[in-house]
Amino acid sequence: FVDGSVPYRLLGRKDGYLGIGNNAWVKEEHFDVK
Repeated sequence: FVDGSVPYRLLGRKDGYLGIGNNAWVKEEHFDVK
């Protein structure tokens, strides 16, 4: 679970998803992306 307060190093963006490493992709809508 990610609450958005942890500073992830985003590896990429694709089709509304954010890559956060280890081949993990999360939907961008779950984050307050700055």
